[in-house]
Amino acid sequence: MSWVDLAVLAILVLSGLIGLMRGGAREILGLCAWIGAAVLATRIYPQGLPLSRRLIGDDAVADPVAFMVVFVVLLIAFLLVAAALGSLVRGSLLGSLDRLAGGFFGLVRGFAVLVVAYLVVVPLLPTDEWPQSVRDSRSLFYVRQGAFFVAARLPDRFRPNLGSNPTDGPAGASGEDHAT
Repeated sequence: MSWVDLAVLAILVLSGLIGLMRGGAREILGLCAWIGAAVLATRIYPQGLPLSRRLIGDDAVADPVAFMVVFVVLLIAFLLVAAALGSLVRGSLLGSLDRLAGGFFGLVRGFAVLVVAYLVVVPLLPTDEWPQSVRDSRSLFYVRQGAFFVAARLPDRFRPNLGSNPTDGPAGASGEDHAT
């Protein structure tokens, strides 16, 4: 097991433990809070543009500031509601099941973070330029498969160039390097 595999394992375990502590209801409601705040902010922030532009003066700065202020206010409000509702579920008879669901959600979130990191890093630094210790990682194969799965579902204009998709098992399983 390489240091990369240990780092991947640490991310998954940490995210799983956070989910286990917070519970499934709070994790899912927290995710909904982020999505809801983003969607609602895109619809509401134009109403704050006149004030933002008057206070800041530069439209290129004022417009993103108006969006961020609306987004942060909505996010805080939604997260407070999510925390309150999550606490209600945790205190109920479903508390243990809620924590178990939170742990599973946390593992999925950890894997999603790794996949997004791969999608961002590979176009900037192709895998053939990665250190051999990274390319030899057994866990990299699974993260890469997840990245190809996600990339295939993105619109063409947002789809990163990830190279060829390996279909065999992880590096080291058959003696071949599938990470490049």
